[in-house]
Amino acid sequence: MIFILTGPVHSGKSSFLQLLVEWLKQRKVRIRGFLTRPVFLNDKRVGYELIDLISGHKVPFLRNIEKPGRGLGFGFAFMPEGLRTAIESINQAAEGELLVVDEIGTAELKGRGFWPALGQVLNRVDCLLVVRESLLSQFLELLGRREIEVFRIENGQKLDTIGALIKGALNGKRI
Repeated sequence: MIFILTGPVHSGKSSFLQLLVEWLKQRKVRIRGFLTRPVFLNDKRVGYELIDLISGHKVPFLRNIEKPGRGLGFGFAFMPEGLRTAIESINQAAEGELLVVDEIGTAELKGRGFWPALGQVLNRVDCLLVVRESLLSQFLELLGRREIEVFRIENGQKLDTIGALIKGALNGKRI
């Protein structure tokens, strides 16, 4: 089963996910994967760090880069250690665990980033993925016909409600 948490950019998806992961852990759901947190310098977002959910280890994940030819346009680049940690976490996912990935971006939709690893495990493990609302339809196309449940956090759904739905679906599989 694939669970997707979605909402607009900067709507609190990752913060909600962190609370949801703790809620599920307290209810004995086995979790693996990673969260991301923004990194600020002088009140400006300069990138993200990755937090491994098993070890708690934090590593640089994404950093802003200037995109030549686009005026003041910026984008993100993967940091080697962060991408390696994400891929290792995904590759270690086993049946009976819920793989948490924060978040699917444009690189993954183009088959880059950690997509090669994630694409291989989607059929064998249950996943809780964060996908920005503007990328959701494209991501659902990429997934094809799989068992998917989408939760939009801006719909006022509560942590307990979403957590109980996920735990209930996983319990049906004896996770």
